[in-house]
Amino acid sequence: MQAEKDEIEKMKKNRKRENKQANKQKPNGLPQVPDAFGVLEQSEFDLEESEFNNIDKNEMKEIYQFKLKMFENEERRLREELQVLDKEKIQYMQEFKRMRDEEFSKYCGVSSKG
Repeated sequence: MQAEKDEIEKMKKNRKRENKQANKQKPNGLPQVPDAFGVLEQSEFDLEESEFNNIDKNEMKEIYQFKLKMFENEERRLREELQVLDKEKIQYMQEFKRMRDEEFSKYCGVSSKG
């Protein structure tokens, strides 16, 4: 997740750098926006505050929330599995101790008279 955050930050920095370069080229202060063909044209529409950028942020937020839910579910599943394994371990340890105690008992190998 950290790598994704770093990549997003790099993209933001690159976008800001491109906007600054575009603003330096055009003295009237309007940022250049790529059109459908990828050609930069001057526009009053600022990408940093655009509706599309907000959608991207909201989508990223939803993605992070979804990943968080997935990790929480995975953590809960692993905790339940750990509890089952702990119970199984306790049962094996009890059986091992019973067998050990039985082997070292003074009555081991002595058949009962009956």
